[in-house]
Amino acid sequence: LRERGHALSLFDAMLADDVQDYTGALNAAQPDLVVFYEDNFNFLTKMCLSRMREAACQMIAQARAAGCRVLVAGSDASDNPDVFLAAG
Repeated sequence: LRERGHALSLFDAMLADDVQDYTGALNAAQPDLVVFYEDNFNFLTKMCLSRMREAACQMIAQARAAGCRVLVAGSDASDNPDVFLAAG
């Protein structure tokens, strides 16, 4: 992407205190595209899947409200696409 002239930034939700940290990062970066990518490592033993899904949906809604295109990748999104599509 950089080779094609796109600026990139990274927000790691696992290092954030809450969704408000994402809001600040989104406002600072003002991206055209936001990618939500779930690490699939040991997915079946992850705790609080419903909380992570809820946070992802909040972040998707914020990105769409900011006019961003959104791409979501991961096993939860593949298994439950309607949840993520409904978020934005």
